[in-house]
Amino acid sequence: MIRGHGAKQRRLWWSAIKALLSEGETGAADDKIGVSRGTLLRWLKDGDFRDSLEQARERFNRAALDVLEKQFREEAEAIAAH
Repeated sequence: MIRGHGAKQRRLWWSAIKALLSEGETGAADDKIGVSRGTLLRWLKDGDFRDSLEQARERFNRAALDVLEKQFREEAEAIAAH
């Protein structure tokens, strides 16, 4: 668990990142994590937050593509077997 100075903010940042990835818009994300829209917009201007969001978005997209690729491969194998 994160401890020390800024620990609560970092936990909120990760919650915000997850909410932004799942909700897709700031209005729904700020409601989901219980911070004001202004706070979330201020975080989006922070370089460290933006970098963390971009890294999480890239990991999310890579994982989604891996799932799609696996499903495509399985479907192609099933079609080829017929």
